[in-house]
Amino acid sequence: MMTSQELASYFRESLCIFDLKATNKRDALAEMVDAACVAHDIKDRGLILEMLLNRESLGSTAIGSGVAFPHGRTLA
Repeated sequence: MMTSQELASYFRESLCIFDLKATNKRDALAEMVDAACVAHDIKDRGLILEMLLNRESLGSTAIGSGVAFPHGRTLA
């Protein structure tokens, strides 16, 4: 089992958003995509948002208490 310190090593504080302004899932994902696009100079925001929305349609990535780990795969 992974320790909390090992788990924390996979996250970057700059990509953790502790005060989302969104009030629904779509807007929350859009806000997260915007942050990732700025942090990584990503140009195709729409492609990433669409991929995350498609992934969420298969099942939520939320784990509770306002915490989620949106993720997905793309060939782009």
